[in-house]
Amino acid sequence: MQKNTIIYLLFAFTFWGFSQEEKERLTTVDGSNQLLENIYLHLNKTSFASGEHVWFTAYIQNQKRLLPSDITENLYVGIYDDFGKEMYRKLLKVDSGIAYGDFEIDSAFEKGSYHIIAWTNYLRNFEKLEPFQQQIEILGNATDNEIKATSKTELNVYPEGGTLVDGAFNYIGIHLKNNFGDHKPIIKLLDDNGEVLVSSISISDEGFGKIGFFIKENQNYFFEIENSYGEISTLPLKKSLGLIGLSIDNTGSNQLLAKLVLSEESLSKNNNRAYSLAIVQEDSVFVQDWVVNKNQLVVSIDRESIPYGVNKAILFDELQKPIAYRLFYNHSNKSSRVTEINVRHQLNTSRDSLELCFSALRAQFLVYDLSVSVLPLDTEAYNPQNTLTSSFLITPYVNGRSNYKYQFYDFNGFQNYDLDVKLMIEGWGKFNWEDSLIINDHIQFESEKGMLVKGRIPDADLTEENQVLLITDVSKAINYEQNYEVIRHLKPIWLYMRMIR
Repeated sequence: MQKNTIIYLLFAFTFWGFSQEEKERLTTVDGSNQLLENIYLHLNKTSFASGEHVWFTAYIQNQKRLLPSDITENLYVGIYDDFGKEMYRKLLKVDSGIAYGDFEIDSAFEKGSYHIIAWTNYLRNFEKLEPFQQQIEILGNATDNEIKATSKTELNVYPEGGTLVDGAFNYIGIHLKNNFGDHKPIIKLLDDNGEVLVSSISISDEGFGKIGFFIKENQNYFFEIENSYGEISTLPLKKSLGLIGLSIDNTGSNQLLAKLVLSEESLSKNNNRAYSLAIVQEDSVFVQDWVVNKNQLVVSIDRESIPYGVNKAILFDELQKPIAYRLFYNHSNKSSRVTEINVRHQLNTSRDSLELCFSALRAQFLVYDLSVSVLPLDTEAYNPQNTLTSSFLITPYVNGRSNYKYQFYDFNGFQNYDLDVKLMIEGWGKFNWEDSLIINDHIQFESEKGMLVKGRIPDADLTEENQVLLITDVSKAINYEQNYEVIRHLKPIWLYMRMIR
């Protein structure tokens, strides 16, 4: 009997460019070298029984060029338990940005959670760059994936742009961190007079939400939270005040709107004062001059004039000091960046193998890289923390407060709103403005090419013996190495061997 299957396909198409006119509006930020490479591991699944193998394909991307890395040759991949104990580690050869490997779930693994971590030696130069991490489960515990409700409540509040502005309409993002399960708490916003300003704040399944309201001077606000047990707790809204804020309306199809947030008094004091708005992604900076007056509180920006993906909007004052900031996702011209693939599958005539057929919906002269996992329909064995596209397009810029598991080929309005709220909460994200101006001249960990083998032959006769035979246990490949350095009084031999897969 033919079983239903679900096929996980991972594609990354990130084509975008600028016209000559648009290029003139872009400025290069020298030294912005934090994002050099990004790693993603596509696992065959994330839940395993003893005796199974964790198979994976690793993708290493040059983050600035948005292309497979043509520099990195060595990739380290290890499995660690919850206490950081290393179970196994492998060094893999990377070819044109791709590597392959596996780990066997043997008797050394007990039931519970483990973490697969992947990194390169060069990645260690940058403190804020994180290695790839994916949690996996070794089956056996009935409570492994259960979510239990708890009465403990932690509510974090993030003003859009970084600060709240008195006497103006402000947006704030909220993140409720308790595990409330299927019973979402009731959240209200009140002022210190007890007046209910927002009677029910809607939050997502992950606990994220967004509200907007007018903040009065000398007025305090607090949240009232009622959990599924009927318990009520109150949390004050801490007011980190600024004179001018920034709001981004990211709902338009072809345009996005940047809005100044300020009071009538602040507008009067700052009338005709020159500000500037920068939209930054990697080494590209779009700059828009902004003279404050009552007729120019909103600036419209064409999506095609800024890069696709995560951007950072920064408002600068006359002294070029950043005073407000906000991450957002530019989803412009999706059709030119995502190529649709038609996928069909069937059992072969012997009914012992699955046949897959892939075809482009329109003729294109492109090279496709395909990574596939084939699992039963409605499987619970595959639950990665993010997707390939999210890992390359979003994860490098955020602090990881939440999971990003978006597939951008079918991105809809609900997903766009959810992503926009999460990015608003991120604030600066992983890197603030000062980070982009730092030039890292001191490279302590070099990019590795091949594997350095150090050895000593105590009884070598260097007058006659000048070759070393290298042979691998797996492939039995033979390589004679003659380019080694000899320090004669110690008689060691230093070998530099390229890895053979």
